[in-house]
Amino acid sequence: MGLLQYFKKTLELFEDDGQGLKGKLARKNITPSNTYKLQAIEAALKKINGGFSCTVICNERKHSKKEKQIQEIRFMYTKDFKMQNNDVPSSTCSTATTDVMFPLMQ
Repeated sequence: MGLLQYFKKTLELFEDDGQGLKGKLARKNITPSNTYKLQAIEAALKKINGGFSCTVICNERKHSKKEKQIQEIRFMYTKDFKMQNNDVPSSTCSTATTDVMFPLMQ
C-alpha cells in the first residue's frame, strides 16, 4: 500500500469510527458536559467498537487540578486496518473509578 492509499484509508476509518463518536456515545448515555466514571466510558466505547478496547487520554480541567477531562480516545488497528484491542491503559485518567468529564466537542 502506498503512502497516499494509507492516508486515504486512515481518513476513511476516521469517518467510520471517529466522526460519529459523540452520537454513538450519547446512545450509550454518555453525553458532553457531564462527568462519568472512567470505567463507564471505557465500557460504552467497547460496546461501540464491537467489543474491542481503546485507550482514553485525559488532561486536567482548567479550573480544577483534581478533575480530569477526556482529551482524546485512541483506537488500535492491525496493519491491514482491522480493529484490535488497545492494551495501553488509560493511565492519564488515574483509575477506573475516577470521575472524568466528557467535554463539549466543537
